[in-house]
Parts: sequence; structure tokens; C-alpha cells
Amino acid sequence: MKPFKYFRPDSMESVISLLREEGNRVSAGGTDIIGTMKDKVNPNYPESLVSLKNITDLDYIREDEDSLRIGAMTGIREIQSSKILKDKYSALANAAATVASPQIRNMATIGGNICQEPRCWYYRYPNNKFNCLRKGGNVCNAFTGNNLYHSIYGAEKVCETSCQRTCPNETEIASYMSKLREGKIKEAAEILFRVNPIAAVTGRVCPHTCQTECSRNQFDEAVSIRDVEKYLGDYILEHPKDFFKKPGKEINKKVAIIGAGPAGLTAAYYLRNRGIKVTIIDDNLEVGGMLYYGIPSYRLPKSILKEIKDILESIGIEFKMHTSVGKDVRLGELQKNYDAVMAGTGAWLSQRLDCIGEEADGVIGGIEFLNIVAKHEEQNLGKNVVIVGGGNTAMDACRTAKRLGAENVYNIYRRTRSEMPADEDEIDEALKEGIVFKYLVNPIEVVKDKNGKINEVVLQQMELGEPDESGRKKPKPIEGKTERIKANTLIVAIGQNINIKGFEDINADSKNRIIVKENSHITSKEKIFAAGDAVLGPKTVVEAIADARKTVNEILHYIGINIDITKERDLEENKKSSFDLKCLECSEAIKPKFASIKDRSTYNEDTIRHEEKDILMEATRCFDCGCVAICPSDIAPVLLVLDAYIKTNKRIIRAEEFFAAGISSSTILDHDEIVLEIQIPKNGLESILTYKKFRQRKSIDFPVACVATNISVDKEIVTDAKIALGAVRPIPFRVRKAEKYLVGKTINEHNAQKVAEIATEDTVPLAENEYKISIIKAMIKRSILNKDY
Repeated sequence: MKPFKYFRPDSMESVISLLREEGNRVSAGGTDIIGTMKDKVNPNYPESLVSLKNITDLDYIREDEDSLRIGAMTGIREIQSSKILKDKYSALANAAATVASPQIRNMATIGGNICQEPRCWYYRYPNNKFNCLRKGGNVCNAFTGNNLYHSIYGAEKVCETSCQRTCPNETEIASYMSKLREGKIKEAAEILFRVNPIAAVTGRVCPHTCQTECSRNQFDEAVSIRDVEKYLGDYILEHPKDFFKKPGKEINKKVAIIGAGPAGLTAAYYLRNRGIKVTIIDDNLEVGGMLYYGIPSYRLPKSILKEIKDILESIGIEFKMHTSVGKDVRLGELQKNYDAVMAGTGAWLSQRLDCIGEEADGVIGGIEFLNIVAKHEEQNLGKNVVIVGGGNTAMDACRTAKRLGAENVYNIYRRTRSEMPADEDEIDEALKEGIVFKYLVNPIEVVKDKNGKINEVVLQQMELGEPDESGRKKPKPIEGKTERIKANTLIVAIGQNINIKGFEDINADSKNRIIVKENSHITSKEKIFAAGDAVLGPKTVVEAIADARKTVNEILHYIGINIDITKERDLEENKKSSFDLKCLECSEAIKPKFASIKDRSTYNEDTIRHEEKDILMEATRCFDCGCVAICPSDIAPVLLVLDAYIKTNKRIIRAEEFFAAGISSSTILDHDEIVLEIQIPKNGLESILTYKKFRQRKSIDFPVACVATNISVDKEIVTDAKIALGAVRPIPFRVRKAEKYLVGKTINEHNAQKVAEIATEDTVPLAENEYKISIIKAMIKRSILNKDY
């Protein structure tokens, strides 16, 4: 065991003070926490244990006029043997008598029993061997692994799913997948729309890093999130009145947004949604910024951007296109005439190669090339086109050049394919279209003909050395080894720079990125904010959307509207997971459907829309990542049926709210919050009060399944029923539908059996634990009939 400090303070004030320090943890009886420390179960080992054993005024069992009160440090043995509990609260005494072994019952406390950590061998395996979801990992190993003793009522959301955590915009992917499994397409689209008003765009061009972290990758292959998002994004555009609505209340505030790209469009929607008058200013003729002029139509049709513009205009957003800041309108004018201004300009300048002969006729930047194509301007590329770079812009340039008639298109990259930042799909499709990839070479000279036109490119051969700051192996030249390649056009797509023309008065860094104050997005000029590429440098569309949402928050606060739009989420803490059991079958993800090579063109979309049935089926593959480890407390279900309350140093909590699956915990307690007392109202006493537990051996330290009941009967008719289950879900819970059925009926074999059937209707057993259903049914029936056999 690693060393740790041990404190035994004699006052609650000292305990609370110690627990406020990071790394300190409370110890009640110590039977659970010491074992986890000995086995190095948790990645974050406690620096100190703060024992409650000297807090003697927390050890009591008292009855007053209204309730029974049990101090948190009351031992399990005392609860088991208490005459008051045996006579009036027998279920609680019985539950205590089944806790673990006699030795543990002598040490353990009721507070410790209801606060113990999850019971799962993946969680508790020594030395933190498994990447457990409850300890900061990406997946619940028991979900697809050994799950003999785990939940039969589904999983519990204990944290953000790995896909949401990886998404720069924190899109609640699992939540909208859940709605799709219910066939609720509109509700699914609403969840996506809440954080992304241009999902039809990201569904086509987002790199979807979420798929790389999808937990299903460890099972077969990731859920095809991009295809699902594209479908939902198109659904939103097809039903605009269900999503884009005029604000209910107009606010007398005006905001100008410079740039009609993804950041500008996103910010405009959220500001207008709050009743603010919004004007978008852009020096281009068409809306979309880099979406329009930097992404080919075969990936992102221009018609989608026109639809978005029309919809935004319909809710009152004004567009002033072909208006240049610094030329047609001064930044100072905007600053004077609006309550706030947001700069959302993109990275429009291609980086230079800085090699000999780069000034030759026929050398062009990747962004400039795609801009010309977007405007349908004529280009004479010639027979041989060379594109330098390994990102998506390079792939766009390669594929566009091929479609424009270039006979030989070469992609030059100084590393290998495995280091390429471009999407795998983009590389694959480029290969299918006949692009020739030349790896481990780098241009060092452009050779011109007598007219100054490019004729050849000299390529330096490279090899990979040690990893650089990006984690990729750094290429280095091989001395004396070069080759030449014929070229009529050289397109340079190795990166982008920001043009700050019109914004010279605002502080910027050496890369021309506008400097904003930390956590405020405001620039060096009053009223002027900035977001997207203008601040971050060249990033993805989804990163621009995420940054725009954060900036909108700051603008709202600046103009006096105290709302946080980033907190408007669907994910509730400890929300029950809703996976479909079909997800546990190996299956292939749906793949993008592409037009045949011969039918592809420069200006028509390549991908073909999936049918609704395919999207709904893909949603069933989602694990809806949650934890299936059970709540191990014997005491917990009894407290639920007794309508108990838990008193802490901060508040009083209903027992049903107290138990919640979380990171390394089974309660909703804060780090510095301590259970002081269990309070049981006397009106909770009823005629049939039972606790039954199934376990493989008497000394096992947690239940395989358990049931607590509290049933009121008047003249043989049930007037009230409370039935709680434990060890079959990550939290103890009441089966309310079954309780409702029993009220108004008599206690007999038929009704007891019916209650058992209703209580287990919603089970979703895993591969190895279906046997628990029969056990729970039998225990519910015996509890209602008050039989031990």
C-alpha cells in the first residue's frame, strides 16, 4: 500500500476543513476504502484519510415523536441487534444482518454502507488495470465483457460519453441517438440543433473525431456519426419552421457580425434567437465564407448555404454582402453604431512553400485555387498538376484538379499516409479517382521554362526521424537524394494564414490571430469581440461553431443578458442509458454512399442520402455509453421504501435522490459533504415490511439481487405499496408501475406474481446475467406474500 496521512479529528468542523483540501477522503468504518487503497484500485490515490471514528456524537439510534434517527457512524452490528429496529423497522435490521461477514459488520457503519464505491471487478481490479468508465475511461468493460453480477435494468450515465467529450462542440451524440432508437427524428434533430444550427454543413465536412473515440471501436467499428448527423442536418433544413423560429420578444440591442462563415452564421442565429437585431457583413457575394469558397461543391453543395441564408433572413437576420470592412465601412463606425461587434473572419491566405522558383507562373495557393473554382472562373491547369500538402484542403485540390480535366494529378507529402491529417475517407476517395500519392518527398525548387512558366518540381527525398511537438515523426532530408516531376500547375496546400486587413487597430499575435482576453472573447477594442479562425487560426468548422457559441455568451453578458447558452443541454446527470440489446451483436456501420466515379463532377454532391431505415438502424448500434456496475448497498433499498432522508453537513436529501451513479461514487455527495444522519418518518411504518437478499454465500460482501417492501393493508386491501430493488441497476430504485398495480387489490398468489412480472418488464439483461430476472421475480413474490420459502 502506498503511504498516506491519517487524521482522526474530534470535531466536525475539523473534518470539513480537512476534506476541503484536494486529495483528502473521508473514512467511516474503513472496510471499503482501505481495501481499494491496498489494491491501488483508483488512479488518484488519496493523500490523506480523514477518519470519523472520534466523532462520537454520530453514533446513535433515537426515536422521537415524528421519526427514527440513526447517526451515520452507527455500526452495522448495532443496527442488526437494535431492539427498536427489530420490533418496528425489521427490514432495516434484516438488511444489516446480511451485510458481508460478522467481522465486517463489527467495523462497518451505516454511513459507509450507503456511500461505498461501485462493485464491479473491472472497477476494483488491482492496479487500475482496466480503462473503467467510472474512473475516467471511455467504456464500461462489463457491458461487452464479463457481466454475471451486473445490471439487468440497463446502464447509468455517469459522465459525458467519449464521443461527446471528444467533440469540440460537446454535441450530445448519445442523446440524439437515443431519440432515433425511439423513432423520434424531430426530437433527435432538436438535440443536435440546440448546439449546432448548421448541422447540414458539419454532417458533410466535419472530421468527426468523435468516431475515433467511439467505444464501439473496441467491439467492431464505430457508429457512423457523420452519416447520422448529415441526415438530421438535412431534416432540419427541410423543416425550418420547427427549428428556426422568430424570437418571442425583441430586445433593443444591435450586434454586427463581420464574416458570414460558420462562426458568423452560428453567432448570428444564437443572438437573434434571444431577440437581438443582427447584421452580418461580408465582403464576398455569397454566404458561407470558407464553406462556400474553400470547400468544393461535391462535398458541400452551395444550395445548402443558400438555404441557410434564406432561413436566417426569415427570422430577421440582415445580410450586407459585398461590403468590405476598412473600405466600405470602418470598424470604428460599427463600434459606434452597434452595441457589440463580432469579428468572425476566416483564414483566407495560403501559406508559401518558401522554395526556389515559387514565383513562377502556374504556382497557386490551395485556398486561392478553390476560391476560383467556386466562382466558376476558367482555369488552364494543363496536363500535369502537383499538389503539396496532406490535409483536407490538399485532398480537395487534388480531386478538383482531376475533375477539371488534369490528366496526371500528384499529391506530394513529406511524411507517410499514416501521418496525414486529412480524413481517411478523403484519401480513399482521392485514390479511387486516380490521384497519385508520392510520400516522403518535399519540394525544394520550382523549375521554370524560358517564359517563366512552371515546368518541373524538384523533390527532396525525406525520411522520418523523432516525433515533433505534434506527436508525428519529423521528416528530415536524405542528403543527395532528389527527384524531378513534370508540372504545369503547382498547388500549395500546406496551411492557411489570416488576413487582418481592416482590423489593423486590433491587437494580434505574430500569426495575425486576433488576441482576445481570456474567458471573455473581447479584443483590445471596446465592444469588439472575435471568434473562430480569426482567433484560433485555421481550424475545423465544428471548432468555429463551438467558439462562436462561447463568444455569444460573452456578448450576451456584455450587453446585459445573463444567459449561458452552453449550459442548455439535454444530458441530465445520472440519466438512465437506453441502449438497444441489438448493439451487443457484431455489425458493420453504414458507409457513405458515393456516386460512381464516372458520374462525379466538380459541382454536384458526391454522396447520396441514406434512407431513414438505415439511419434508425445505425442508431441501434450506439452503446449509449453508461455503467452497468450495481449499487452494492444492502441498506439502500430499505431506505427507499421507508421514505427516508439523508442529512449531511450541507442539506437534507430524499433517499431516492441521494443514490446516483457517478465517477467513483454511488451518491450525489460533494467532495466535502458528509452524511450525518439517517431520518425515517414514523408514518413510513406499514404492515408488510420486508428485506430479502440473494447471494451465493452468506459471507459475500454484496448482494446479487435484493428486494425491500413496505406495504400497507386495510381490511385485506392494499392501500399503499412501496417496492425497491437493489443490486440489479447502478442505483437502487422503486418499481412504481408494479406498486401502482398492487394498490387496491388483495394480497394473493396471482397478484404477487403479476407484480413480479410488471416489475421486470423493463429489464435489458446482458450476455450472462439473465438469471437475475427469475431471482427478482421470486423475491418480489415472496416479499409480497411475506414468505421465506
